[in-house]
Amino acid sequence: MRNITIIIVIALGTFLVNLDASIVNIALPTLCSDLGATTQAVAWVVLIYLCALGSLLLFSGSLGDALGSKRVFITGFLVFTLGSVVCAFAHQILTMYLGRLVQGIGAACIMANFGAVLLQNLPPGVRGRAFGLNTVLGGIGYAMGAPLGGWLIHSFGWRWIFLINIPVGVAAVIAAALFLKKDSVGKPAPYDIPGLFLSILSVTLFLLILNQGSWDTLFSAPSVIAVILFLASTLALVRQELKVKHPLLEIPLFLKKSILACIAANVGFVIVLSGLNFLFPFYFMEVLQMGVGRTGFFLMFFPVVSIAVSPFAGYLADRFGPNPVAIKASALSVIATGSFYFFSPEISNAMIITLFIGFGIGLAMFFTANITLFMGHAPVDKAGMFTAVASSGTTIGSALGVSVYENFLETARGTELLSRALQIESGFQNAVLLSTVVALAAFGASMMAKAGQPPLHREG
Repeated sequence: MRNITIIIVIALGTFLVNLDASIVNIALPTLCSDLGATTQAVAWVVLIYLCALGSLLLFSGSLGDALGSKRVFITGFLVFTLGSVVCAFAHQILTMYLGRLVQGIGAACIMANFGAVLLQNLPPGVRGRAFGLNTVLGGIGYAMGAPLGGWLIHSFGWRWIFLINIPVGVAAVIAAALFLKKDSVGKPAPYDIPGLFLSILSVTLFLLILNQGSWDTLFSAPSVIAVILFLASTLALVRQELKVKHPLLEIPLFLKKSILACIAANVGFVIVLSGLNFLFPFYFMEVLQMGVGRTGFFLMFFPVVSIAVSPFAGYLADRFGPNPVAIKASALSVIATGSFYFFSPEISNAMIITLFIGFGIGLAMFFTANITLFMGHAPVDKAGMFTAVASSGTTIGSALGVSVYENFLETARGTELLSRALQIESGFQNAVLLSTVVALAAFGASMMAKAGQPPLHREG
């Protein structure tokens, strides 16, 4: 019972963080009118959360290793819940910005420490299944954002997309305080303040550059300056982390071939997943001429399959080791990705469902096995840092996927001789070809990943 409670508490964290990354999108038009803000101003409601989350992951992971992952994990829930309260009762756009910033800080504490909490509180024989459930609920949280947000706004008003976080956050804090083992940490090391500043600047600039909306904007003066600042801050961050005694990111620790392979494979398949998920609604509604309800029906197959498969993938990773599971799953994912090239206006419903089931099985098994494999390399006192790196890779991959694949629609729309449907179909097919290449590269990386020694189990 204790193990189940711990797994649920950890999974609730990733669920809430991912839910709030997407649930706000559907409320943006309503926020424009209710808060008296422009469309450009309201867009920052999304960006501030993502920037705070992405830029503070490394610091939050380092904080967990220094002060105790349980302490920082619970603090993350408290801060996230506080941010939700501020957002729910906001009457001005600046107050909403503040609430989303606080939410992002709490989300970073949660996402940077869930893996460390899992390793420290669960025996090796169930960790694969725990990572599997965590992966599933994170994906479900992101997928449920639009439908759940739409229902809440329609039934109760937009403030309820934030109010629902409060009881969940309070319950998670109580359960974590009662069931998680007491942290066992030594004397906290000095904080790498220059590294913190540089990591925040670098990641924030990276996310803002990717959110420009089109590659054409990269050649504008503000974008060029942002790119130069990003490169300079990233180089300065690497230099800082290599010379400081207690870095946010111990770069040499992550230069092992197997660890780099796990990171590369994860980022590759996240790019494929986020990019294709961005394009699927356009393809179904514009090319296949489906309505919103029917489109949602087909797109639900991926999260539903993930729910069913991930726990089983976790069991296989626990039983046979994560490495062979990750390799076989990545091979299936390559095949499933390439099969989307055969989408056409004449495709049958049965074929759509079949392809989505194959895609869901492959990626659900891969993500579960890969995170288990990656965390298997984590020293017990660096588990927070490893979790932060894994979460950073997912954040970067998601941002890259949407940013790159958005341009397939833009490029296709520039073809004046084709109808809108044919333009989108052409762009989608090109995107599938790129996805297949990226998936093949991720499969190659997965082939190079090897299992590490199980980390020591820290007792409370």
